[in-house]
Amino acid sequence: MTLLFELILITSLLVIGATIVTQVGMGLYVVREWADEKESRFYDALIGCHWCMPSLWSLAGYFFAWRLGFIEYFSWKLVWMYPLVVCGSSFLCGLSWAIYIRIEIHTKQLSNVEKLTHWDIKDRTSEFQKNKN
Repeated sequence: MTLLFELILITSLLVIGATIVTQVGMGLYVVREWADEKESRFYDALIGCHWCMPSLWSLAGYFFAWRLGFIEYFSWKLVWMYPLVVCGSSFLCGLSWAIYIRIEIHTKQLSNVEKLTHWDIKDRTSEFQKNKN
């Protein structure tokens, strides 16, 4: 059971990392632009959709788990766990990305409120100074 969670975590880290590095302003954004131009669903699973990416990226997760020593030998149990790894990592990636987006929106709203509050206070201070004199 721990191997299942390890595979889900490794796959999720790979997918979230690939999603982050292909966002606007990041190093591999050109890859995302290239994939967005394509009509095939394969490109969504490759780089376009963090919900879909675990279906392909879990193969890389298995490879990393093998190279890191989590998987020592092949067994058919690994094949039967594959759908669970895909579903679990898709859920984890979607959930973590939704939380990230929510935090980003909340942070932008707070920073806008702070800027408005700062300017409002500055305007009120200048009006108070004018009325005082």
